[in-house]
Amino acid sequence: MSIEWDKIEAKPDKAVKVEGQFLLDQRAKIAELESNLHQARTEIKGLSDDLSIAMSKNQDLEKIIEDTRNELEVQRKNLQNQTETAANLKKELEETTNLKNQLEKIVEESHKKVEEWDDAYKELEAKYSQIEAERNQLNEEKNDLDVQLTETLTQLGIKAEEAESVGNQQAEISANLESLSKTLEGSKNEIDGLKTKITELEGIIQEKDNLIAEKQSIIAQKEQNIEDMEEKLKDFAPPMPDVIDIGLDDQRITCPMCNGTNIKQVEDKSKVLSYVGHVPIYSKRNQCRKCGYEF
Repeated sequence: MSIEWDKIEAKPDKAVKVEGQFLLDQRAKIAELESNLHQARTEIKGLSDDLSIAMSKNQDLEKIIEDTRNELEVQRKNLQNQTETAANLKKELEETTNLKNQLEKIVEESHKKVEEWDDAYKELEAKYSQIEAERNQLNEEKNDLDVQLTETLTQLGIKAEEAESVGNQQAEISANLESLSKTLEGSKNEIDGLKTKITELEGIIQEKDNLIAEKQSIIAQKEQNIEDMEEKLKDFAPPMPDVIDIGLDDQRITCPMCNGTNIKQVEDKSKVLSYVGHVPIYSKRNQCRKCGYEF
């Protein structure tokens, strides 16, 4: 038996005869609907819980990302400071190297001057030896002349003034010999002073060499720190997806040399895309893992 729904809607207060089976069917449908509704509510509650967990995880991830960004900024500033420090050290090293070159030039010129003075000193010593020999010879001749003069004065009665003239000539020769001795002594003292100055300059150069070695060690340490910081910065870079990860197995990159498909991406340091502070961000290029060819 069918239910006349139009009449019921027109007179909803009027009693209607209904078959019992129909009511049982309706009850079964209502029970099924209530069961489905309960299941839907349970699923909605589960999804709501999952959403709450996901939102909590998302907040944790956002906090981790923010902390990572802050740490990355601190490391970037440290890297920038270390780069500036390394640049200053390099500048100081260049200035120290220039000063060392100037000192070496001064020492080289001093060595040349000392060699010239040594040659001059040897020449003066040779002249002094020659003059000394001549003076000894003159002394011998003087003694002979004294003897002859005495004999001659005795024999010929030469005047005393002529004898005094000969004595004055001998005194002049002695004065010249004394002057040459003083000149030799002064040259020797000047040479000793130059040698002392050279020793002092060599000590200064040794100090500068030690300073340069120390600066080079500091620069090497700073450069190593910069490399370490660059490696740490790379760890924070987003990972590059492989071809298989984005569902392009049928379009994998092929090496033009060996037709291999095991390809990785490396930095192309000949192409700088941008800078993060003083840290360059390089372009990427492909490299075959099999044959090593880059393209």
